[in-house]
Amino acid sequence: MKKLYLYILLLITLICCNGQTNDLSKNFNTLSEYYFDKEQKIPMKFNLDKKGGGYSVYYIPKENQQKYYTNFLKTNNINPIEDEYNDTYSYSEKDRKKINLLLKNKLVDEQNYDIIGQYIAPQYFKYEDNDNYTVDFPYTIKFYKKEDNKWLFIKEISIKNYNDDMAYSKKEFIKSLLVGTNISKNQNLNKEKRQTVDLLENWKGKYSLILNENSDDWRNIHEISLIISNDSITYSAEGFQLYEYYMLKSSTKDSHSLILNYLKALDDTENERHLQKSKDFGAITFDGKNYIWESPYIDLNFNDGKKRKYIIKKSQ
Repeated sequence: MKKLYLYILLLITLICCNGQTNDLSKNFNTLSEYYFDKEQKIPMKFNLDKKGGGYSVYYIPKENQQKYYTNFLKTNNINPIEDEYNDTYSYSEKDRKKINLLLKNKLVDEQNYDIIGQYIAPQYFKYEDNDNYTVDFPYTIKFYKKEDNKWLFIKEISIKNYNDDMAYSKKEFIKSLLVGTNISKNQNLNKEKRQTVDLLENWKGKYSLILNENSDDWRNIHEISLIISNDSITYSAEGFQLYEYYMLKSSTKDSHSLILNYLKALDDTENERHLQKSKDFGAITFDGKNYIWESPYIDLNFNDGKKRKYIIKKSQ
């Protein structure tokens, strides 16, 4: 019982996943003990040992399952044992077995869940005896998603202090790992903006580009702009007999580049002739001084197919 209590304490304060090697990621499939996190209202599996480190798997219920887990404890007459002194909780042995059996049967159908794994390497745990331990700061968290029955590495995060620890222990953060990945493609996303982007903070803003600015023929001048926010990317192009207003999506991103593709037309502005040539809007890179846009869509439709690097202006 004491060991279970300590497991729960770890899982409430940490959220992580690892296995940057295939051998490591296989360990997620060997976890067999199910647990219900009453704070996050999500089912999970976990294991902790001195040699292997700490593994956990989080099952994020999709909309058709959320009500069940919101009322999971009440429906199944399970009463957590609160420890006000340590601000945590545990379950009786009877309830623990009950939870394990209920979730084992319920989670057979994994298509109703988005699944995130977490791992902390054993060197970050400091054991006082066989059961008691602490996790020393700083430590590293590694995250995986489960897709097509494979564990795919997402990211690694360094936890520097207690505030970091709390920030990355929320269900909202776990769910944010799904945005922009294939694992979220089957979710009911009426909010298509959420499907398109999970942008890094430094990409937010308005970007502008004027093509053929010095042309003697004003009909050749085209004004192009990108507006990037936390939940959407919009592209617009205006000029003589030209008006395009599209929503784009980010297929990949890192701290130095942003890859863009067509998602859908807004305001009935779909230009079929242009989109037939390409839906690849290319990539924006930041070289430390300038934002540079290389775009097959712009090259094919506004530059006679000639490849060019466009320096674009950014404003907040």
